[in-house]
Amino acid sequence: MTKPDIVVFCSPVRTPINTYGGTLKDTPASDLGAAVIRENL
Repeated sequence: MTKPDIVVFCSPVRTPINTYGGTLKDTPASDLGAAVIRENL
């Protein structure tokens, strides 16, 4: 039996870390996570 070919597309996306100048301090983590998910889809 042969193994099926597996294709994986990877497009790394991440949110900023550290203070990032305080520009995202009022942005909820769930909004940042949603932005990453949207970019990957």
